Amino acid sequence: MLTENLHCRLLSLTNGDFNAIANATKKFARPIDDKFQSSPNILAWNEMISFQDAAWSWASGVPVSQIRLRIAVFHMGTLHATALPPVGVGSTTYLNLNRIIGVFGIISGFSSLSNTLREFISRSFIADRVSPNINLRDILNDSGAHSSITGYTYYADGVFHTMSTMTPRQLPLKFQGSMRSIQFRTPNGKATIEVDQNADLSVSAEDGDPAYAIEDSQLIFTNFLQMHFDPITVT
Repeated sequence: MLTENLHCRLLSLTNGDFNAIANATKKFARPIDDKFQSSPNILAWNEMISFQDAAWSWASGVPVSQIRLRIAVFHMGTLHATALPPVGVGSTTYLNLNRIIGVFGIISGFSSLSNTLREFISRSFIADRVSPNINLRDILNDSGAHSSITGYTYYADGVFHTMSTMTPRQLPLKFQGSMRSIQFRTPNGKATIEVDQNADLSVSAEDGDPAYAIEDSQLIFTNFLQMHFDPITVT
């Protein structure tokens, strides 16, 4: 098995509806035949790809490998935020602008592929892309999220700590160190989603329809992440 988790990357834009995102995505990979599926909210396709093992392979006698690649691009949610673009080149003066930020998710079985597709799509929206920062510590201190949090990681005293929690009472309200990620239980309890300090998601998807990972990511975003994004600055 090449991958156990799915990797979701967020793309936040001040402009561009889902159709615009879909059109940019189609330039990245050509959907094949009737396996390409499109709806108003989800764009996804399956495709068999091959790669040559050749001399760099650690396995002998395997000249070509094939895997089925799944990619999904979908609308995650909407943020109503105040963007702070600098006024003029090199200026330290900022102009407050109320912005509606569209957040889109990109899911695949490989983090590098999700990263690459996000960067590829963003080329069509260079002037509109924004960089949201998620405040993990605020989420950890949010009592409304405690019943869904199953673990967290942080870095302190030169050590990377991983904590697995059993009850909300075990969640610390304050500690010294930098938060790195928080792990949530999905509403149906069949999957977990880990969110790191860059708002990248790792989805431990339940068996069955791959669309579950999309639905679970949207629920986690709406219920816990959307309200804890720091003020957004236009890049």
